[in-house]
Amino acid sequence: MRQAHELMGQAQELDDELVDAAGIVTPAVHFIGFRGEEYWSAVRIWGRPDFIHRRWDMRAKRDIDPEVDVVVFAQGTGADQPLVKSGDDLKEEFL
Repeated sequence: MRQAHELMGQAQELDDELVDAAGIVTPAVHFIGFRGEEYWSAVRIWGRPDFIHRRWDMRAKRDIDPEVDVVVFAQGTGADQPLVKSGDDLKEEFL
């Protein structure tokens, strides 16, 4: 239970970073399905992502605000059916 509480606190901190003092939401950049050099090509164009999803799955779809966020796919599009079984996300420091 303590771990869940800590994760919720971290999520709130991230949410707070994406909202400025005037209450305006800053778009989050999501990279989906990047595996190699194409990641660095996308970084040159879009900057470093706020979220890195291993694949287009239900978890990634839930994390994205379609009204605000920028989503960059290595392959496919948001119109593709997301995978039902969700995977974990990557941490940028491991790339």
